[in-house]
Amino acid sequence: MSPDFESDIRFADLTIEQSEAGAVISFGDDTLAVLNGIQANQITAEDFVEADAVETPAEPVVQPPSPPAPEPPPEPPVTPVVQPPVTPPADPVNETPDTPVVVEPPVSPAPDPMPEPPGVPVVQPPVPVPPAPGAGEPAGLPSIVNDSNQVLNGSDGPDDSTVNGSGNTINAAGGDDAVVANGNETTLGGGDGNDRLVVNGSNSNVNGGAGNDTLTGNGNNVLLNGGSGDDLLTGTGNLRANGGDGADQFALGSTTITFGDPTGPDTFITIEDFEDGQDTLLLGQTLAPIDNSTSS
Repeated sequence: MSPDFESDIRFADLTIEQSEAGAVISFGDDTLAVLNGIQANQITAEDFVEADAVETPAEPVVQPPSPPAPEPPPEPPVTPVVQPPVTPPADPVNETPDTPVVVEPPVSPAPDPMPEPPGVPVVQPPVPVPPAPGAGEPAGLPSIVNDSNQVLNGSDGPDDSTVNGSGNTINAAGGDDAVVANGNETTLGGGDGNDRLVVNGSNSNVNGGAGNDTLTGNGNNVLLNGGSGDDLLTGTGNLRANGGDGADQFALGSTTITFGDPTGPDTFITIEDFEDGQDTLLLGQTLAPIDNSTSS
């Protein structure tokens, strides 16, 4: 039977047992996760974060506008200063006669210089024109892609895209990307940035890269690689998860994540690099889906 996740799970509801692979975490008759290389007696309540213990961001405090400063009083008008008229000086009396001007003989003009031989013209090399901004850089992922077996490259900025089709390789590159890939045999990479990546398809890989990423895999034989940063890894189906460097979180059971299939074998997540004392397991945490329907 599939566990009932409509009500929140608590640590006291879980069973933690030892297997050859590692610690097995179960809820009722269903397996939620296997922690490879971890002993069951290492797992305590401190390794879990329950839904009501997850802090929500505080509302921003809006400061009231400051009252406008009073206007300064007007300055008094300046009285113009009237200057008295200037009396011209009197004509001089008994001026002496002018001294006769001595005329100098004309000076012979200097001979014209010899003409210089013509020089070889200097040809300036052409000035290279710098490329336009953005030239040669990828344009980014389209908001909607309906194709299969393609290699799709994003930009160094944020890419918001939904890709429908199987066999695609999607490189979102830098920026805080939000990408949903619907199709089997998909490889989705986020690159640098705090990315939100979702793959709905089996036999697929999701790679977060650097940054604090949220990775979701829904399907069988899906590998989640968080990379460096504090990542959140989750999904449905038979999953394998590697958090990588950083304090990572692995979500187990929420109202949007159903582990267990009432018509078939149990589905669960295998955590391959759980770091006791650093990584945590989330219980009953609801994750908001990515909505790219309004992307232009």
